[in-house]
Order: sequence, then C-alpha cells, then structure tokens
Amino acid sequence: MTYAVDPKVFINDVEYSAETINGVTLTNGRETVDEQPRAGYAAITLVTPDNTYPNIEIDYRVVVQVDNSAGTPVTLWTGWVSDVETTLGAFGATGFLNQQRITAVGSLSKLNRRLAGGSGYAKEFDGDRVYDIIYETAGETWASYDPAETWAAVNPLLTWQTADLLIGVIDRPGDFELTDYAAAENSGLTLAQQAAASGLGILYESPDGKISYDDYTSRTDDVSLNGFTDIDSDAILAAGLSSVSRLSDLANEVEIVYKNNQTEIDSNAASIALYGLYSTKINTTLENALDAEQRVDYYLDTRAFPRRQLNQITLALHLDQVANLMRDAMLPMRISKPIRITALPDSIYPGAFAGFVEGYTWTLNRNELFLTLNVSEYGFSQLEMNWLQVPPALTWAGVDATLEWQEARVVA
Repeated sequence: MTYAVDPKVFINDVEYSAETINGVTLTNGRETVDEQPRAGYAAITLVTPDNTYPNIEIDYRVVVQVDNSAGTPVTLWTGWVSDVETTLGAFGATGFLNQQRITAVGSLSKLNRRLAGGSGYAKEFDGDRVYDIIYETAGETWASYDPAETWAAVNPLLTWQTADLLIGVIDRPGDFELTDYAAAENSGLTLAQQAAASGLGILYESPDGKISYDDYTSRTDDVSLNGFTDIDSDAILAAGLSSVSRLSDLANEVEIVYKNNQTEIDSNAASIALYGLYSTKINTTLENALDAEQRVDYYLDTRAFPRRQLNQITLALHLDQVANLMRDAMLPMRISKPIRITALPDSIYPGAFAGFVEGYTWTLNRNELFLTLNVSEYGFSQLEMNWLQVPPALTWAGVDATLEWQEARVVA
C-alpha cells in the first residue's frame, strides 16, 4: 500500500491540512557531540487561494504532525511562533494567492529569556542541577495562571506532574557531582547548558515541546535495554552521503578546569609525535578531581587520533520501498536515539556504524517526507567499556581479532 504523508500543522489549536501546506522544515538538537543543542527551529509556508489568510499571532503554539504507516498522526515538532510574514503571490483578475511564512522556535528559546541562579545552588549532581534551573525558569506557578480562570476550564485529567508545559523527563540525580554555584543571575539556558556539558549529558527538546535532559549513562542504558534501531539502506539517499576526518577534532593535550579553577592535564605522546601538539582547555563545574581526571582520559581516548565520522544521513521516508516498520520507528524521532547502519560503502565508513542521533531536520510537503540525521559514534557516549555494555548475543566470531580493550568503544 502506498504511504501517504498527510501533513498537518496546528497553530493555536487550529488545523492547517495538506491543501494549504506548501513546505515545512523542522530542526532539533545539535550538529556534533561537542556542543549543547540550541533552540529548535521551524519554517512553515501556508498558501490560501482566496482573499483570506490565517490569523496567526506571535507566541501561538505550533504542532506539526504526519501520519505513520497505519494512518495514525505522529507529532514531529512542537514550538512557538516567533515571526509571521505575509506576502501576496497574485491579486486581481488572476485571482488571489496569499502566502504566509511562519517561523517558530522551540522551548529552549523560552529558557534563554528567563533568569536563574539568583539564590545560587548547593553542591549537587548534574541532573539535579539541570532540574533546579529548569524548574526555576520554566516551571508553572500560581502566578502563571490567569486570575480569572476557574476550575471548570481546567482539564480534569491534569496532574501536578503534567501541568508543566515545558518540563519533560529530567534524569536525576545524574552521574557527576557539580560544585556549588554562588548567587548570580544568568540566562537559564546558559546555566542549564553549563551543567549539562559538565555532566556530559544533553539538554534538548522532545517532539512534544518539553525540555528534557539525558545524563551521560542514559545512552548506554538505553542500548542495554532496547538495543539499536536498524536503518535500511533502501531509505538512505546516496547522493551527498559522506564522511569526514577533521584536524579541528584532534586533541592530544587536554586540560580540564574544575572546582575553584583547579586543573587536571595529560597528553598522548604518540599522537604528539605524529601530528605535533594540539591542546584544548575545557572549563567545567565538576566538584571532584577523580571526575576531572576521567574526563581528561575520555577526551584523549576519543580525540588523540583522527576519526572518520559520518556527516549527515538523509532518509527518504515517503518512498514505497521503505519498510513500514522502519518508517514507523523513525517517525517518533528523538535526540539520543540509538541507531545502526550495516550496509554503508567502505569508502564512506568501514564496517557497521553504531551510534546515536545528536540532531535532526525534517523536510516535508504534501507528498514527500525527508529526515536528515546528525549522528555520533557509540564510542563518544561512553567513558570506558565494561562487560555489561556488550550485547549479550555478541560472540567472539563477531569481534575484530585486533581489537584491544582501550579501543573497544564501538559495538555493532
């Protein structure tokens, strides 16, 4: 059966169906594992062929959906209108053609415009710190509600846990202890990103528009529990598929700054002898010296030598040759989703790729649905290999005979 995209855009709960949707681009997440995500972005074009146009105002809520293979709507992105531009494509004897270009931004943009940290934060783990910051800046309070609103207008199924429109799943307490933060107001987004980066976690927007935080071990835990989602080669657009090795990614001397400007530093002599000295200094809010030492080892293990990395991968999910099972697995796309590709050309990536989604872009219209993924290797999301992280079905026959423990960071 032919798959139908059937896109829908809801703006302030008003539905705009395929007949008026001329094009939609949605972004979420980050480009590389070395940065924290910025606010998501949507560009939506609506067309009306008469002397009417949608009444769309700034800060209206935006939800974009498409159908899965069974015809059930799936939410791809949620955000808020930031810009509305109306243009006239035709007028007069030729008829009317109104076009509205709507720009919307994700929930992290709201965090960026709110201050936090005025009372400081005690020493705590990264997940708890992120939660404190987000709750301070995005949590619902009594003052958030219209004083004229009555209980009759409140959803009877609402709970305190679901009342917060912006707060999603926050991994708590986290994996790394952070030092105390002295009272000083700053952007909530800046403080939350600092905490997330120090914890090697990721702060992101889920498709329903909530701000969530995955701590460092959540990815390997996810793989242990649920495994990888396999991407069929039939869905991958070959044109433009590429990989890259960058000198800018090289770091063979690493200095980590932690509590009270203390530092831990180490280097890789073999890499320096081969490439020369490439130093990097990373500021954190870590509390403990052992964590700072481990962080140095992590960066040297993953960056002392060049690594071939996949660039963006684009999937054409509207094509009939794409299996429904795989299409439906991709539609509820999320940051940190474990994926695996086993059929890449050796010229692009030798062997199977196993890793995680760092960011993604949806591009869709009435009949087409493309998904572009920014990915990172599995090894960038673990500090060290242990037996519990090896898939139980793996046999020695599937292990490279030259593999050593210090290099065992990618498990396909």
